Amino acid sequence: MKRITTKISVIILIAVLSACNKPNPIELERDNTDDAYSLEIIATDPSQFDYQNGYDSTGVASPLPRASSEFIITLNKNSGGMNQSHGNRFGIATAVFYDKSKPIYNQNNRLVGYLTKDLGEVKFNNFPAFKRQFHVRLRQGNSFVDSLAGIRYHLPLRPMMNLGENINISLTSNNNILFQSTINIPEEITGQVEKIVDQSNNLRGINLTWNGNNSGKIEIIIGGFIPQNISPLPLLRIKVNDDGKFILPKNIIDQVPYQNFESLVFSFIRRIEKSEQSNSLSDNYIAAQSIHNIKFSINN
Repeated sequence: MKRITTKISVIILIAVLSACNKPNPIELERDNTDDAYSLEIIATDPSQFDYQNGYDSTGVASPLPRASSEFIITLNKNSGGMNQSHGNRFGIATAVFYDKSKPIYNQNNRLVGYLTKDLGEVKFNNFPAFKRQFHVRLRQGNSFVDSLAGIRYHLPLRPMMNLGENINISLTSNNNILFQSTINIPEEITGQVEKIVDQSNNLRGINLTWNGNNSGKIEIIIGGFIPQNISPLPLLRIKVNDDGKFILPKNIIDQVPYQNFESLVFSFIRRIEKSEQSNSLSDNYIAAQSIHNIKFSINN
C-alpha cells in the first residue's frame, strides 16, 4: 500500500497477481470527501486478456455475471474525430439466464462465465425479444475463438417503439408470469475528450467532460484497439461523481501503454441499476444505461 501526495491524498491498493494470470487490478480513490472517485487499472498489456466481451456496447468490462439473471437496456452513441458530440446511435435490450452449475473456464483454468438457458419469453414494453445464440470469445493461443454458450434474448431498440421514460420487463413461460419489473431510462450522456498539453506540446493530462446532472456517479472505461480486433480491450475504469468534469492526470495515463494500441476509446456510462429477488428467479440484476463511446488517439 502506498500513499501519493498531490492536491489530494490518493491511496493505491495493489492486488496480487493470481496464478491464473488474471489482469492485475489497481484501485485508486480519494479520501472520503464529497468529490471522491475510484479508478481501477484492469490491464496494461493485450496479452493479459483471455476473453473478449464487447464492453463498449454492453457497458460491462468483466465477463462474470452480476446475478443469475440479467436484464440490461443500453442506448449507445459512437463517435470520433473532430465532432465528438454527434455519432451513430443504436439501442439494444438483452436478457440472459445463467446456469451456474455449468461453468466456463479459459485456457488457464480461470472461471470466465457460465452456460445460459432458455426460460421462456422475454418482453420489453410488450415487445418480444428474439432468442439468439450467445457466444463467448476465449483466447486460444494467440487468437480469440467464439465458443457457443447457449442463448441470449435480444431486442434491437428503434425510435418508432416510443420507449418513453421507463421500460417494463416481463418473463413468461406457458402463460405463467415468472418475473416482472420496471426500470427508468437515464438521461442520455454526451462526453468530450481533449488532451491537456504544456507549451512544448507534452501531454500533461486528459480533460474529460460530459453533460453532468449530479444524479450520482458515472463510469468511464478507457479501452484500446489492437490490429484485427473489432472490439476494444478494457484497460482502465473510473467511477466519478456525475458533475460533468474529470481530469485524468499524466501519472495515471502513464500506467497504460497507449502507444501499443492503434487508438483508444473512452466510454462514458450513465447507469440506473437495481437487484431484485423473485419466487421463480433466485437473483436478478436490472440495468438501463446510456453509453457514449468516443474513439480518440493520444499519439496524434
